[in-house]
Amino acid sequence: MAEHTQGRFMFIEDSEAESPNSMPEDEPREGRIPQPTNTDTPQEQMPLSFGERLAAQPPRRHRTFRKSFFSKNLEVIRWEKKNVSGDDSMSYYQEHTFVIVGKARAALQAQRIEELTSRLRKCEEDNQELEKCLSGASDEAADTEKKLAWALERAADAEAELAQRESDHRDAMDNLEKGYHKLSGRIEKLESRLEECEVAKLKTQPLANSSKVSDELITAIWAKMQYNINYLANNVLTGCPSEGDLKDGSINDSCFLSSDGINDYIDQLQDEDTRPFVVEHYIWKTVIGRFFDLGVDGSYEKTWAGTIGMSFITCFEKLLALCNRRQLDPTKLLHGKAEIGETINQMIGVDQAEMLRVVQMEMVAFFRFVPNECPDYKAKNEKLEKYILKIFDDAVQLRGIFMASRAYFYPKWYKEMAGGARIRFDDKSMEAEGWEKEPLGDGNIVLCNISPGLVKVGTADGNSYDSDLLLVKARVVCD
Repeated sequence: MAEHTQGRFMFIEDSEAESPNSMPEDEPREGRIPQPTNTDTPQEQMPLSFGERLAAQPPRRHRTFRKSFFSKNLEVIRWEKKNVSGDDSMSYYQEHTFVIVGKARAALQAQRIEELTSRLRKCEEDNQELEKCLSGASDEAADTEKKLAWALERAADAEAELAQRESDHRDAMDNLEKGYHKLSGRIEKLESRLEECEVAKLKTQPLANSSKVSDELITAIWAKMQYNINYLANNVLTGCPSEGDLKDGSINDSCFLSSDGINDYIDQLQDEDTRPFVVEHYIWKTVIGRFFDLGVDGSYEKTWAGTIGMSFITCFEKLLALCNRRQLDPTKLLHGKAEIGETINQMIGVDQAEMLRVVQMEMVAFFRFVPNECPDYKAKNEKLEKYILKIFDDAVQLRGIFMASRAYFYPKWYKEMAGGARIRFDDKSMEAEGWEKEPLGDGNIVLCNISPGLVKVGTADGNSYDSDLLLVKARVVCD
């Protein structure tokens, strides 16, 4: 399509387009007046003139007609026909203005419209997907909000319940502590009364019945000693002194711990897990050495019946050893021991002055196991003296019972065999307080002797001296 401009006229040529002159005119009919249309549009129109132009005259009236037709290459033609009338002496002329939209441009526009429509459809689909996702997210957010509210509510309830439990626990602990102090006081009173009753019973018992001390009484006193020793090791003697602290000369050589037992398990003393067992072993070693075996100076203690008791025990042990060497019947010796021992119990009993001396002497060694930096250092020292005195009193009481019985009692430590062979656990004679290797059996090695066993030879009736009975098992720690 070519454009030609001449003067104020512009022609648009289309080789295959039909002439506008061939367009049928839409003449107004009678009785119908065409409605005028405003042709003053903002866009510039291209005027096309056909035929000779008459002399221009000022227009008096205007009538406008619009016609549309389709051709081969033109999609839409908007054709405007304007009739202008002058005065009576002037002839009419026509001016035609129309706009042609070509097929190529229409195709581009249609393609553009189709693309935009496709994009719009895609956007609508995306919008639907987004709305769907948004709806799902909104539902999920609402559900999450509900769950969060529920969780917060549960957390608040749990916090309130925890606070209530803590309050109840504090109240229970306070009540328990009050009850503990009350029970401790009652236990001390009952123990004191029990001791008084037992002493009175022993003093009023005739010589003929001196051998009738029950095994239950003996094991009960032994268990009481064990309880007090365990309490000291776990609640009072909680320090971990080094080997240098124990051997720096501050412990008097007259202390049994310094002279004999301080080298036992010195390495295990620094282990927090085995420390209480080692401390228990030291206390038991002191008790056995002071009251049931030869003392530091090679003689028996005077705590039971003073010098007379010490001499009697020494004489009896030497005679018993002589019977064993010569394989003599010890029946008469043991019967005589029971009668004399009962008499000494009634006449002398415990030497309290000697007992206090031994307590003060051994406390020097055990002071090393009280932590120096603990806030209740003074209270722990007082407890140490109190419990050591209780333990030693029970030991002396047992010594008096043993000497007044027709049976023979002795503590038994399980020691390493000849050649350095380690001790193996035996559930018939030992009770394990701790072990690592499972299952516990004769394959376990004894790492620490906590307390000895207690053996009874013969009976309270004064017979069966060829048999013995294990009243209390030894307590040990195994690997």
